[in-house]
Amino acid sequence: MRTTLVNNEDVETMYDIHKMCGSNFIQINVFINSERSSAGDAGQRFSHAIDQLYSEQAAKWVEDSDPNHWANALFSGERYGEMYSNCAESFNSWILEARNLPIVQMVDHIRVQMMELLYQRRIESSNWKTFLCPSIMEKLQKIHADSRGLQVRCSDEVHFEVRGRRNEAVNLSERTCTCRGWQVYGLPCVHACAAVWKINGTIHEYCSHYFRADLYRQAYAAAILPVVGVQRTEGEGGDILIKPPLTKIRPGRKKKNWIESQADPDSVSLYRCSR
Repeated sequence: MRTTLVNNEDVETMYDIHKMCGSNFIQINVFINSERSSAGDAGQRFSHAIDQLYSEQAAKWVEDSDPNHWANALFSGERYGEMYSNCAESFNSWILEARNLPIVQMVDHIRVQMMELLYQRRIESSNWKTFLCPSIMEKLQKIHADSRGLQVRCSDEVHFEVRGRRNEAVNLSERTCTCRGWQVYGLPCVHACAAVWKINGTIHEYCSHYFRADLYRQAYAAAILPVVGVQRTEGEGGDILIKPPLTKIRPGRKKKNWIESQADPDSVSLYRCSR
């Protein structure tokens, strides 16, 4: 069926529709991720981005999909800097070798992988000397460097007005900033960091406790104990070499490229639909 959706542009296949909608989604995500961290009226800017969609049908579909669950500008909780759409694919890639084994060997192979992973992360984290995880410390150093050029005006002990490209309001007691960066990522944004340094505070105290090194160690404190008495076939060595029988390949094109998360503004580019 030929359908006119965008500026009298005819699309004949589902691929054309998917490509067009994908361009619109990329445009929205780029706008949200680039403007959310510097705008207090993020909700209004999100509505403005929706109004800029070329297709009324696409705009209505986006609004009906409950953007509170996927748009940083409207998300009410904390993402802790992580938002993925391919968690299952990442796990499947990690157990790629085990996937081709029979069910018993597959389960045992995954068990050994997880046992070694927990051990490696326990050993790695035991050598940390920092209050927060090393990757979080690196992020805080960058945030601190970016906050040096901001001006801070004090309202009282917990309320501050931070002046940069825009004026933002910081509340240290509630750990909020009108740019919403602090609420979304759990780390103080550049405005909050400038306010903390204004009162000679410790920036580590205003980070989410999930970023602490001791909590990381607790997450991997439990160990998966070895399983004894597992019988192996004669001639089987330490490495599992059993492979399943060949199966018939199903018709249809296989997916090879996974869709990357749009949360990171550096991983997306702005595209516009052709006229």
